[in-house]
Amino acid sequence: MKIKIIAIGKLKDDYLAAAVEDYAKRLSRYAKLELIESPDFPSRKGEEEKTMDKEYEKAARFISSSDYLVLLDPNGKELTSHELPPFLEDASIRGKGSVSFLIGGSLGLSKKAQARGNAKLSLSRLTFTHGFARVLLLEQIYRAFKIMRGEPYDK
Repeated sequence: MKIKIIAIGKLKDDYLAAAVEDYAKRLSRYAKLELIESPDFPSRKGEEEKTMDKEYEKAARFISSSDYLVLLDPNGKELTSHELPPFLEDASIRGKGSVSFLIGGSLGLSKKAQARGNAKLSLSRLTFTHGFARVLLLEQIYRAFKIMRGEPYDK
């Protein structure tokens, strides 16, 4: 399975970058992982949708037409850790082996991104920084692979 995590904006905190690197290394045993940072842009009041469109256009370069695109969205479906593995397996089948996750910038995701997405997931009803969301998503994907393979980790 190929997993792409496309995040709008740069990861600024060293401790989060270290956690991302750690989970990326762990996941490499189970899937081909691609971590992509796409630029975010400053926005003026009243031009938020235009800014989000611009951010999505840059990020969309990394999304293949056959990818199953999962948008991280606060209003998306919340899954348990045991519901994520079958979701990933189904998404992989639908995406011909490739599942892409898109984490929006500080403004969120544009209507164009929403229209392209195949599914919306929420990590929690709590609010997280975008950097922390990356770590949390990677940890949950890693946990899902451990569960799929019946390996100890899920506690």
